[in-house]
Amino acid sequence: MTEPLTFAESIEECANGEEIEAIVIEDNDSWYGEEVERAIPGALLAVPLSWGAARPLLDYRYDGCYGAQDCHNIWAYTATRVLFVHEYDGATWITSVFRHPGGEVKL
Repeated sequence: MTEPLTFAESIEECANGEEIEAIVIEDNDSWYGEEVERAIPGALLAVPLSWGAARPLLDYRYDGCYGAQDCHNIWAYTATRVLFVHEYDGATWITSVFRHPGGEVKL
């Protein structure tokens, strides 16, 4: 059986081979008791960090299945995408949108 991905690995998987240029991390207020283990110094929250500086902070196991979000809130920037935590119906995963929408915008 394959081990579940760490939070950092999930972010890299969503980046789909693109370099992560910067990432912004924020705390998650819905944790139950794990916030001490995953604490990130306040000076590193809500500011752009390099992926090299941020990756060790996010290299923890998390539960992406149903239940409360079990990871930090992040916004990661590649050359073409913005990655973020998405939660729907209790399931949590990393998803992305175009960083610079091009072409004709449809109403």
